[in-house]
Amino acid sequence: MKLLKLLSNLSLFIALFISGVKICSAQKITNQLVLNNKADDITVDRYGYIYEVVYDNLFKKNINGELQYSYSNKQLGKIGQLDVSNPLRPLVLYKDLGVISILDNTLSLQENNIDLNNLSLYQTTCIANSNFDNGIWLFDVDVNEILKIDIHSSIIYRSGNLSAILANYDGPIINMREFNKHLFAVTKAYVYEFDQFGSLINTINVDATKGFIIGNDNYLFYDGIYFKRYQKLEFKMDTICQNKSYKKVTGEIQHIIGIATNSTTIEMIEFSP
Repeated sequence: MKLLKLLSNLSLFIALFISGVKICSAQKITNQLVLNNKADDITVDRYGYIYEVVYDNLFKKNINGELQYSYSNKQLGKIGQLDVSNPLRPLVLYKDLGVISILDNTLSLQENNIDLNNLSLYQTTCIANSNFDNGIWLFDVDVNEILKIDIHSSIIYRSGNLSAILANYDGPIINMREFNKHLFAVTKAYVYEFDQFGSLINTINVDATKGFIIGNDNYLFYDGIYFKRYQKLEFKMDTICQNKSYKKVTGEIQHIIGIATNSTTIEMIEFSP
């Protein structure tokens, strides 16, 4: 029995070696935390603070898992999405009611909630901070558009129907992120990159449904099995390792966390250059 298991593991290793896939020797686990509750969502900001969403509760913890701040609004119900790309301005989307709450770094409400229903947007499923002008990017399933609102909650940009303007569009968009004035929109098979005016400048054919980390020189993608790295200057994609143990990978390039499939354990991870 032991011999059969050894041969099976050896066969797997040889198959991966031949295919050019590394068995996560490129990955290093720097810390591990066990959560008190099973989280609906977890993310980390550029300073290493960890945010846990448990239904209608949001908890902000330090890298050791110690609670710093918390937020909850029982009237708005379940938290649908959290964006902490600007740690001084976390955004909370309540998908069921179409409401966005804008918080500060202590998770206190900054201003009045934004009611997207007043903008005739009834199925907004994805949002992202626009850090250079304090606007907010939105994706609404009903109209199949990317939109942007300003600090006065007025619509200042509409993409038009994405099916009509993007070749091979395979929506809906499931994740968005702004970085260096560029907006990245993730679908099940592509990552679309737009400039600050909404013009498409790049399309990357990759599955990033389980993780998309943006850096200055490269991007990291995770599909639930493989980690891939895209080098911007060379337009080159490499598979760097295999790891099936994560439900999701999130964070910043200097603070990456992997959320275990049981949603109760998180690992801080690094990748070799």
